[in-house]
Amino acid sequence: MIMQVTQIDFLHETGAKKNQEDFLWPLPGTASEQDRLFIVCDGVGGAENGEVASKIITECVADALQRTPAS
Repeated sequence: MIMQVTQIDFLHETGAKKNQEDFLWPLPGTASEQDRLFIVCDGVGGAENGEVASKIITECVADALQRTPAS
């Protein structure tokens, strides 16, 4: 079974938080039909620099997977 991407949507709701700690990859608005990898990293709620940690791990995982041969 082959899945076809017909539309890429996302919901990024900050709610009542002043500081959003989650990170999405590809960045909202930059995904294309060629993308086969989507990552959502939930920051550690209330922990100091949770937004930095979620961004770092998301970017590192995405980079490693993109450098890995498809096979």
